[in-house]
Amino acid sequence: MDGLQLAGERVIGSLPVKYFFWTKAGEALFATQLADPQAWVGRARMLRTSAIGLGELWRRDSERLTSGGRFCDCPYVLSCLTVLMLNGIALESLAKAIIADKNRATWGDIWKLPNLIKSHKLISLLLKAGVSLSDEERELAKRMTDLYELARYPVPQTPAGMRFGVPARLEDLEVISAMYARVEALVPRPGDIQAT
Repeated sequence: MDGLQLAGERVIGSLPVKYFFWTKAGEALFATQLADPQAWVGRARMLRTSAIGLGELWRRDSERLTSGGRFCDCPYVLSCLTVLMLNGIALESLAKAIIADKNRATWGDIWKLPNLIKSHKLISLLLKAGVSLSDEERELAKRMTDLYELARYPVPQTPAGMRFGVPARLEDLEVISAMYARVEALVPRPGDIQAT
């Protein structure tokens, strides 16, 4: 048998064949999503929501531990790095939303990620998006970028990366919230998005 049929489509296992191959429709969807600021904003909001929830658990368990709780009863104190990493990636997505809007006309027909946004270096992306950073925000953005690397690899990419200061503090959450709100306010709303 040449494959199963499902509503006129070839099927391998339980998935239609069209999902296994890159198609013109897939290319069009890729280009549309890449250049759509709201696609980036949607991703940022998912990440930020997760970071907020995990951050609340981190704060709760930190307070429990400070009040004499046992470490084994406070597992979310270990989520501090993940909270900063998720927030950093959310901020990265917002910066890319702003950059995508600025470049929408030229990105509408491309089929790969532009070099302008291939980086995960948060400071650089925020500056490309036109976001000014205080010294405190710059230092925090650098730490969040370093956390991406620590999350992706079992060791940093260089021995110098092993010298890592205080990676996460509860006080960072307030700075991140203010920073996120400020960057989100710069993202164009659907009615404000530049026409291609």
